[in-house]
Amino acid sequence: MAYMTSVLLGFSALIGLVGAALMYFLRIPLNSKDAERIDPRPENNEY
Repeated sequence: MAYMTSVLLGFSALIGLVGAALMYFLRIPLNSKDAERIDPRPENNEY
């Protein structure tokens, strides 16, 4: 039982590290300030 728990925790940590690395490298192309400079938000939102 302890082995399965440690494997699950290790796998979760590995998935978390991979996800954090992906978000770190995707943060540059997904920069919202660049997107607003290219396509500015409308001033009045009447939705």
